[in-house]
Amino acid sequence: MKEFLLTILLLSSLRSFSQDFSANGELEYVSQILVELREDSAQSWYPNERNFFEYWRNGLSEELNSNYQKAIQYFEMAINQDRGELPTYYPLFSMGRTSKKLGNEAFSKEFYRRFLEHANSELNFESSWTPTKEHKNRLSLQISELQEE
Repeated sequence: MKEFLLTILLLSSLRSFSQDFSANGELEYVSQILVELREDSAQSWYPNERNFFEYWRNGLSEELNSNYQKAIQYFEMAINQDRGELPTYYPLFSMGRTSKKLGNEAFSKEFYRRFLEHANSELNFESSWTPTKEHKNRLSLQISELQEE
C-alpha cells in the first residue's frame, strides 16, 4: 500500500513536469551533468563519477549514430563503474531502448525489467542513498513510460 501511495503521489506531482527519454533527451540530460561536474571542480564527487557519465554520454552518441553495438558497450562500461554508494543502473534504460532498435526484444525486455527493479527499489527508499525530488520525478516518468509499452 505504501508503495502504491508513493507512486500515486509522485505521479500526481508530475503533471507539469516533462522529460524526453529518447537518446537525444538523455544525451542532453547527461551532457548537462557533465558540464556541472566540470564547473564544480571543488565539489567532492564520488569515485568514477565523471567516467560513469562520460561512458553513458558516449553510448548515447553512438546510439544516435546508429552504432548500436558500440552504444551498448559504452552503457555496460558506465554500469560497471564503481560510484561508491551511488547507483549505476540508469543506462539500463538506454540499453533497453538500443536493444529494441537492434530488433532484440528479449534483451530489451530484460534491460527494462532490470531498470524497473532498481528504480522501484530506489523510489521506495530501499537503496543506500536518498534521491532528490528531481531524480525521483525522472525515475517515476521513466517507469510510467515503460508501463505504457
